[in-house]
Amino acid sequence: MAGDREYLELGKLIIELVDGSINNERLALLDKWLHQSPEALNFYREFMKNIVVLNRRADIYLNGSEEDSSYAFLEYLAEYEKTAPMVEVLEEKPTAPIREIHQQRPIYTLKRSSLYTIYSAIAAILLIVLFVRFAPSKGGVEVATLTDSINAKWAEIMMQDGERLKTDGSTLMLREGYAELLFDNQAKVTIEGPAEFQIHTEDQIKFIYGRLYATVPREAIGFTVKTPSAQIVDLGTEFGVDIDFQGDTSLHVMKGKTVLIAGDKSNKVSVEVGKGTAKKVSGHTQTISDISCNDRLFAREISSASQIVWRGQTEVDLADIVGGGNGFGTGKLDSGIETNTGQPFASPDPELVLSKVSGIITGDGAYNTVSSLPFVDGVFVPDSRQGPVQITSAGHRFDGFVYGREVFWGNIFNGAWHASDTSLKHDLKLNGQTYGTNENPAISLHSSQGITFDLQAIRQTIPGGRILRFTSLFGVSETVALDPSFTPKKDGSNSGKVNCWVLVDGKERFNRDSVAYLQGVLEIDVDLNDDDRFLTLVVTESDDRRAYDWALFAKPSLLIEKDIN
Repeated sequence: MAGDREYLELGKLIIELVDGSINNERLALLDKWLHQSPEALNFYREFMKNIVVLNRRADIYLNGSEEDSSYAFLEYLAEYEKTAPMVEVLEEKPTAPIREIHQQRPIYTLKRSSLYTIYSAIAAILLIVLFVRFAPSKGGVEVATLTDSINAKWAEIMMQDGERLKTDGSTLMLREGYAELLFDNQAKVTIEGPAEFQIHTEDQIKFIYGRLYATVPREAIGFTVKTPSAQIVDLGTEFGVDIDFQGDTSLHVMKGKTVLIAGDKSNKVSVEVGKGTAKKVSGHTQTISDISCNDRLFAREISSASQIVWRGQTEVDLADIVGGGNGFGTGKLDSGIETNTGQPFASPDPELVLSKVSGIITGDGAYNTVSSLPFVDGVFVPDSRQGPVQITSAGHRFDGFVYGREVFWGNIFNGAWHASDTSLKHDLKLNGQTYGTNENPAISLHSSQGITFDLQAIRQTIPGGRILRFTSLFGVSETVALDPSFTPKKDGSNSGKVNCWVLVDGKERFNRDSVAYLQGVLEIDVDLNDDDRFLTLVVTESDDRRAYDWALFAKPSLLIEKDIN
C-alpha cells in the first residue's frame, strides 16, 4: 500500500462488495490485493468491523431502546477476534554478524488456507451487515412524509396528507390516484396508482409494481429504488420507473444519470443509464435491453390545490382551461363560458348546450369575472363605441377595437358547438384540418367576444416554471361554406370576416383585420415576460356583417419552461 490513493481505491472495492454491485473484474482486483498486501488485508478487516459496529449503533439509536436490543453483533466480533486465524510472521535470519541495528519492518506472508478461513469469516460478517442494513427495525423509523395526493384510494389503511411513513416493513398499496412522498433527505417520489411498495430505509424504497418518479437533489445522491428484477441507484438525477405485474422493470432517465443493477449474485450486471435513455429488465430472465425513453409516461409533480398532474408537458392548453380544466387535459369538450355572466357551463345534454349558443345575444357592457375557473380572469363584449372597454379585473382598458358591437352569437367554447338546421355540432376546419378535438383543441369565439386568462395564477401551478410565449393558429372555419344559406357576394359581404386581437396587460401585441375563411391560417407567436399578468384574446366584426364569423383559436398554448434543477 503506497499511500492514501490506494486506501481510497480499496475502500471503494469493499463498498462495492458490500452493496453487491462489484463485477468480476473488480472482485478479482480485490482478491489479488488481499493476497499480496498484508496492509490491505488488515485495512479490510478493520473496515468491515467498523461497518458492523456503526450499523449496530445506528440501529440502537434509531430504535431508541438499547435495552430491547441484544449485543449479539458485538459479541460476534469479540468471538471472531478469539478465533481469527493466526498470521505467520517470517523473520529473515542474518547471514553475517550484526554490526549495526536497524529497525526493519516485518514481512508478512499469508497461507492460502488461512486466507480462505478469513474469507469465510468475512462472509459471515457480510450477512450480518446486510441484515442490519435491510431488515426493518422493530417498530420502524419515520423517514418520509406523504406531502400531497390527488384522488388517492389506499387499501386497508387510510392515509392522510402530512402523515409520516416508517421503515416498519409494512406494504402500502395505492389502488388509484396519485401520491407524493418526501423523504427526510429531500428525495421526492411521485407515485401513480395502482402501485404497491415498501419503505425500506431512509434512502431506499422497494416497489412491487406500479409507476414512480424520483426527483433526487444533490444531498440525497445514492437514493435507491428496488424492484423484483432490478435495483436503481441514483447519481443525482430525475428518473421514472415502471414495474408491471410480470416483474418487468422499465427505467427512464430524464436528467442526470443512474446505475441499473440486474441479475443474480452469480451473474450480476451493472450499467450506467444517462439522460434521455431508457432500459428494460426482464422479470423472467433479468436481462437488460434498450427501449425508447418516454418523457410523458410518468406523473412528475402533482398539486391537489389545482388538481394538476404534470407529466413533463411543455405547453398549457388554453382550450382545456376554457372547458374547466387545468391546461393539462382535464377539461371537457363542448363546454364553455357564458360571455354575459362569466358562468361556466358543461353538460352531456345537447339541448342544454344548444340553449347557450342559439340566437343573438346583447352584451351587458360589463367585465364579467369567472371566479369558478382559477385560470380565467374574465369575459366581455368588446363594444368600444361608448369608450374604452375594460378587459381585465385589474382595470386595464382598451379603446382600439374596430367595429366593436354590443351583440354576439354563441358564447365561448372549448370545441365547436354551432346551431344550424342540420346539426347541433359541426367540425371546425382550417386548411382541411379538423379542430375542436382532444388531439387538436380549439377555442371557438364568434365575433364581439373576448376572454382574459390569468397568467400569474397559471404560473403558480407550475412551481419554478416560466411562461415563455403564447402560440396559436387563427382563422375562420372553412365549414361556413358548407352551410346551405352561405352565399358570399363579390363585394365581400356575407363572407365571414373578422378582426383578431391579442393583448397583454391591456396593450396590443397582435392584430389582424379582415380575416376571412378563404384567407387560410394565421400563425400567432407572442413573447411573454415573467411579470406579464393578463393575456386577452378578442374577436370583433370586420367591415362586413356578423353572419358566419365562425372564428377559432386553434391549438392555443402557453409554452412553458420547467425548472427542475
